[in-house]
Amino acid sequence: MGEIQQQLKQDTLQKHLSVERKFLKIASVKTCVGYSRYLKIMYLYHKRYSEVSRYYCNLTELDDKHNKLISYLEYDMLDLDIIFKNTIKPFKTTTPAEALGIGYVIEGSTLGSAILHKQLNKNQNVKLPDRYFIALQKAQPHRWNSFIHKLDDFKQNYSTLLSSAINAFDELETIASNEAKETL
Repeated sequence: MGEIQQQLKQDTLQKHLSVERKFLKIASVKTCVGYSRYLKIMYLYHKRYSEVSRYYCNLTELDDKHNKLISYLEYDMLDLDIIFKNTIKPFKTTTPAEALGIGYVIEGSTLGSAILHKQLNKNQNVKLPDRYFIALQKAQPHRWNSFIHKLDDFKQNYSTLLSSAINAFDELETIASNEAKETL
């Protein structure tokens, strides 16, 4: 594990746990309603950061898969008759360190997809659409390893990496909270 990745993991742990608790409460994939919320939240989150993902993918020489992920999310939501609208404005990043800090949260969040996908398949009597999860699993973990190696190049910009990662966690939590309010 790289030095910067280890430091980011330690310094964002409380935010990560807070977001995880929020998801378990309002967007658990153990129910169809929770899964629908999860898809909508991830759709809005990926839309919010689609331009940022292009930026950090160029920096890390990764394929930008986020537009495909957005399409898979849309197909999965359509299969469930979920009405969705893009009410979120894309975030524009100004520095490579900011893009990588946000990318740390985006790419890191995809690592848990395998666990969620297993939960989804185990807990449902009905087969739910899972294009999004399948696409994530195909890309990980080599993507993560390629991504984290680039973080060490930005050691001198650690404060920007950290603040943008924390802001990305906050944004995910805000989107989840707003989605919970809309569906209650």
